[in-house]
Amino acid sequence: MSPEVDRRIPCALFILRFFLATFLLQWGVEKLILPDAAARIALGFYGLTLTAPASYALGVAELILSLAVLFGFYRTISYGLSLLGRPRRNPQMVADFGQSPWVEQLPPAHDHGHGVDEAHP
Repeated sequence: MSPEVDRRIPCALFILRFFLATFLLQWGVEKLILPDAAARIALGFYGLTLTAPASYALGVAELILSLAVLFGFYRTISYGLSLLGRPRRNPQMVADFGQSPWVEQLPPAHDHGHGVDEAHP
């Protein structure tokens, strides 16, 4: 690698770390401020019942994790935990995706990006 590329890598990694930490921080704060919303999300997406104390505990854990990611503490552990916390694919969510109202607004697949149906010029 060239020296110029080598100097840009730490900056790029910091940007990735910053936005991942910001994302985790936002969700952690939401669990503390709106535990009922966190319970509805857990029930709707994961089918889990989440009590208010559990929401607070997860919120505090997520805040600690976001700060560890942001400041680079225990990188192997904090980065690994941040990856484990990402949502898993839910087959029902995938099935619902095709039924979303905005999907109907997309151009047909045979449109090829021209904005006109090729069968009807």
